[in-house]
Order: sequence, then C-alpha cells, then structure tokens
Amino acid sequence: MTLINLFFFRKLNNKFTPSDEDFSEWDDENFTEICNLGRIKFSEVEALSFFSLKSTFGLTEKSSKKRQFDKAKKILKDCMEDAGIFFLR
Repeated sequence: MTLINLFFFRKLNNKFTPSDEDFSEWDDENFTEICNLGRIKFSEVEALSFFSLKSTFGLTEKSSKKRQFDKAKKILKDCMEDAGIFFLR
C-alpha cells in the first residue's frame, strides 16, 4: 500500500489499522493480487475492511459485475467480515 493510500484512510478514520495480509490463495482466472489493505474497527463486533484486487477482464461488462460481486461476497464470508470496500485495478 502506498503512503498516500495510508494517509487517506487514516484521515478518513483515525481507527484505521493498516494490514499487508496477502490473500493470494484466492487468486483465480478472474482476479489476482488480492490483499487486505486494512480495516476500521467500529466496535467489538463491527468492522469495515478494505481490499485491493487486480481484475484480468473488462470491468464494465454485465457478467464482470456479477463476478466482482460474487468474489467480494466470498472473501467477506471466508474472512467473517461485516463489510468491505473493494478496489479493483
């Protein structure tokens, strides 16, 4: 994660905790370089995580949007996260 991103998230919320967790085990033919950028913990049971992943296909196709949604849903479920924001590149 770049210093600019870290500054942005810290400014967004001072409870932001950066992370460099590598989730390459979730790489597949559609998404690669998946990583957790960090999280904001609102309470003991509520948190918002930020993820970055690289797409290997066009992001505007209708089928692509479905793949993005399904991948995000799987990551959140597997990580037992409440919510997440995903940055596709």
